[in-house]
Amino acid sequence: EVLRPGGRMAFTVVALSPGLSTEETVRATEGGPEFVESTVAYTELLEQTGWRILEYRDLTSECARLCRQLSKSDQEREEELLSAIRQDGFEERPAVWQSRLDGIAEGLLRREFFILFNWNTICASLISNKLCVRGYFVGKCLSKDDINIRVSMVI
Repeated sequence: EVLRPGGRMAFTVVALSPGLSTEETVRATEGGPEFVESTVAYTELLEQTGWRILEYRDLTSECARLCRQLSKSDQEREEELLSAIRQDGFEERPAVWQSRLDGIAEGLLRREFFILFNWNTICASLISNKLCVRGYFVGKCLSKDDINIRVSMVI
C-alpha cells in the first residue's frame, strides 16, 4: 500500500476531452503526450478502482499558458538546450508545444487535477461492521453506502 488508511492522493493528467469523434481522437492522440489515449474517462477508472474524487479542477487554460511559456523558454535558451538534449531532441520541441496548444485550443485535450480518497484503504479499518476514521469510532455500518454517508460527514 502506498497510502495509510484514510490517506489522500493528488495528481494531474492530460486527457482526451469527452465525446470526440474518431478523427478528433486521432488528432488529439497525435498532439497529446504519450499514453493520452484511453477508452474510459479518468473519473470512471478512478471510481472503478475504489477511489472517491474529493476535488476536481480543470486546469486546461493553465496548461496552455505553461505550454506557451515553455515554448518561449526553449527559444530563449536554445544553446543550453542543444547542449543538453542534442539537435534531434531540440528540433521536435517547437512542433510538440504547438500540437499540444492546437489540441487544447480545439477542445481535444484538457488537463485535469484530482484529489482522491481510496475506499480500499478505509475498508481495512472496518472491524465487525464498525467504522473507525482516524482512530475514532464512527458507528456501526451496514453497507458500503452507509460508509459513504458516514465518511462524507466525518471528512
